[in-house]
Amino acid sequence: QKQHQSQKQELERLQEQHATNEAALEEQRQRQQSLRESFELQVAEHERARQAYDERASAQLAEAEAWKSEQLAKEREMERDASERAAALQAGRLQLQAEREAFEVQL
Repeated sequence: QKQHQSQKQELERLQEQHATNEAALEEQRQRQQSLRESFELQVAEHERARQAYDERASAQLAEAEAWKSEQLAKEREMERDASERAAALQAGRLQLQAEREAFEVQL
């Protein structure tokens, strides 16, 4: 009888310990799930931030390339204008020289 009582108490103690372990395990699973969800949210937020950064960087690069292209076009236009002015100036000098020579011949 006494041994039966002792075995019954041991069984109850083991059952309580098992229930405690099960509760602790469930609590651990819930904490892990919560951490996993938090981590996934952080990863998603990081990915959104990275995409936004990439989009801003791409837009800034496109702006810089457009500005550079515009500056090069302006530079070519200025060079063309300068070349045309130089040619017109040279033509004016030649005409002035020819007129001077013609005038000197008349004298």
